[in-house]
Amino acid sequence: MKKPATILIIIIMLFSSGYIKNTEDVNDSQPVIEKASQGTQATTNKGYLMKATIDGKLWQSTSMASVEASGRIVGYFNGQYIGLPYNKSYLVTGKKITIGQNEAADLFLKDGCSYTITKGQMEITKVADNWAEGSFNFTAVCSSSDKTVKITDGFFKIQILKN
Repeated sequence: MKKPATILIIIIMLFSSGYIKNTEDVNDSQPVIEKASQGTQATTNKGYLMKATIDGKLWQSTSMASVEASGRIVGYFNGQYIGLPYNKSYLVTGKKITIGQNEAADLFLKDGCSYTITKGQMEITKVADNWAEGSFNFTAVCSSSDKTVKITDGFFKIQILKN
């Protein structure tokens, strides 16, 4: 009877250590992303908006988190998201922010990869009334393979609260 229990414990340890990959990992994260995206604003061409080209394909968010609530610029589409750094001191037209170690961007795609953003840039292109706009691009590397994803032509528009 001890042998089956020992085997079960070893299998559990291998799954939890990541040595054995669970093919459901991407699907398991779906409820977390959906919960995180609750309380977001629907995107429109005249309001909140985030779009980018991911490896040559257009990606456009259908909702975005409030920067005041999340502390980040985050766009969601179909269980995927792009997250960018946010700080009120950035809100100066022409301000460039280097994305990397000190200013992190996030990328979650439904492809089973956990991405590390290696380099990129964000620029504030317009600040007016209670809205700010910017552009961004970055390169992301999958931690479990040599797959690289390029995010180009990124654009965002967010609402900001004036003090």
